[in-house]
Amino acid sequence: MYTNFTYFTIKFIVRPPFFIMYPYKKYFEGKKKYKGGSIVVCNHQSAVDVPIIGAAAPYRTLFLAKKELFKGLKKRVLLGLGAVPVDRGNVGTDSLKTVVRLLKQGRDIVIFPEGTRVGSDGEIHAIKDGAAMFALMAKVPIRPLYIDKKARLFRRTRILFGKEIVLDENLKADKEGVKFVSNLIAEELNRLKGKMAEIKKGKAKKEKDV
Repeated sequence: MYTNFTYFTIKFIVRPPFFIMYPYKKYFEGKKKYKGGSIVVCNHQSAVDVPIIGAAAPYRTLFLAKKELFKGLKKRVLLGLGAVPVDRGNVGTDSLKTVVRLLKQGRDIVIFPEGTRVGSDGEIHAIKDGAAMFALMAKVPIRPLYIDKKARLFRRTRILFGKEIVLDENLKADKEGVKFVSNLIAEELNRLKGKMAEIKKGKAKKEKDV
């Protein structure tokens, strides 16, 4: 379903021209690659955030997409790029099981915890509980990243990959546990926002490895 051949073929063809149109620069706080599945969380300002993360991430990422998009040729392309079909109007047991299964298989799934695009100011807005719930249900770590400003044609976008957050194995996917992890995600994204401000001011020790 999510074949490496289709993914890398599309990425090899699409990434060079995409980078010309939407150039980006990557910064890493910790490791560039990790083993095992994870929930990748990021602030969300533009529809271009999805392909930028897909192109810039040093590991293969999957994304959640509404099932109505999976028709005809578009279905093959979306699956090849790593899109996971979900019924956003009714995120029931089947959708939950699919996401959790993929995480346990070692997949890295991107979720925008703000829920939707929330403007171009780079501010972190209210965090919804979906990312925290999936991480707790699948018992996988969280990998945060921050995109500075809304991506625009021919303007370089800065992307900061934060350190992996390993959750306490005793945390449960109940109301209290989900709220705790959601708050943790909000704190980490705001911390990365502050770190990005330091990078832009030239206060970080190294440009590509902070």
